[in-house]
Amino acid sequence: MLSSKQKSIVATNLFRKFCVYGFLKNMKLFEPFLMLYLLSIPLRLSEIGWLYAVREITVIVFSLPMGLLADVWGRKRTLMASFVFYMAFCLCLFMAASAPLIWLGMFLFGFAESLRLGTHKAMIFSWIAKEKLKRERTFVYARTRSYSMWGMSVGGLISAFYLIFVPYMQWVFLLAMIPYALDFWLVSTYPDELNSGKGIVHLDQMRKHLEQSINDLLQEFMLKRSLFSLYVYEGFFRTIRDYMQPLIQGLMISSVSLAGLVYVHDTQSSPWVLGVLYSIFYLLSAFATRQSYLCKKNWGARVTANRIFFLCGFVLLLISWSVHNLYLLIFLFMLFFVMSNMRRPLMVGILGKRMDDEKRATLFSLGSLIKSMVIVLLAPLLGIMADTLGMIFMLRVAAVLVLIMAVILRIPSKKSNFL
Repeated sequence: MLSSKQKSIVATNLFRKFCVYGFLKNMKLFEPFLMLYLLSIPLRLSEIGWLYAVREITVIVFSLPMGLLADVWGRKRTLMASFVFYMAFCLCLFMAASAPLIWLGMFLFGFAESLRLGTHKAMIFSWIAKEKLKRERTFVYARTRSYSMWGMSVGGLISAFYLIFVPYMQWVFLLAMIPYALDFWLVSTYPDELNSGKGIVHLDQMRKHLEQSINDLLQEFMLKRSLFSLYVYEGFFRTIRDYMQPLIQGLMISSVSLAGLVYVHDTQSSPWVLGVLYSIFYLLSAFATRQSYLCKKNWGARVTANRIFFLCGFVLLLISWSVHNLYLLIFLFMLFFVMSNMRRPLMVGILGKRMDDEKRATLFSLGSLIKSMVIVLLAPLLGIMADTLGMIFMLRVAAVLVLIMAVILRIPSKKSNFL
């Protein structure tokens, strides 16, 4: 049951816009099939790993200056610009007749991410501070995040059925432009008070803002540990999630051992099934994310986040032992998927409590930079392992790394000595 305060939040017009924004932004109609589409070109897993690395290197290079730009020039303006580049990415992948277009597309996606990442969260937390809703920050972010999961779920279904009626997977990139265009319009209707910046950029002002933000991060241990805990894990999750696509499809196509899988040849036979699976995963994630504030209430946000980090490493280890059983593999991947998405609003709530309002976009961009660095290191490494040593070996190495990080990046809590 929602409290009277939570009911009043849900009824707010701007809060509803935040929810619709997340729904449209996360539809990403291409996401369940991106790996399969690149495999069908055809590219090897190691080559795709390098493509992902280029995308994330772009985020690394631009996320910090773009976070500064959002805080100084204006968050609303920066966010609207990101959707223009997302649409350009979709056009490049739709017309991907040559390698340069694919590389350009990945660069444009990375640049769009650098503009967007952290900017909208900063706007939400500015609104929370203005409306004096700090006690409800986990509820607010969990509820808006659940709509993002709904968007992914609906997007998976739409793209799955769309692929039944079109001959080639690249047509889904054309369809994916529609939600981005709608989000561009929606953000333009946000009140100007959320823009934050003055619309004028001075390099000296940006330099001072960056120095102050980094100084805050270095001096505040809990802020530093929480930022690394969230974004290092997000980097692991993003990379491993994408490499699961060919593994699941391979089991659908064939009952042979996948221990030496290099790439799946029959990429046109079952991508729509993956779309439906992703839709179910995101639907369950939406319900779990929506209720994550109850975990904070019962066990505390830090304890719950620590436990999910550790459990996800353990589940990933179980996945590596289940690659020959399709139903068990799907169940374990679903568990890994749902827990990972449930952890995010808890961590964002912890971070939001400790961030200064004027530096939020910059600090969230620093976090995104950390996540991108993890992906840059992991994506090519795991791709090479999958190509040369097999998917099973790659998954076990990834699981061990997640378990090690769960111990190293544990967030101290008075409620628990370890988990």
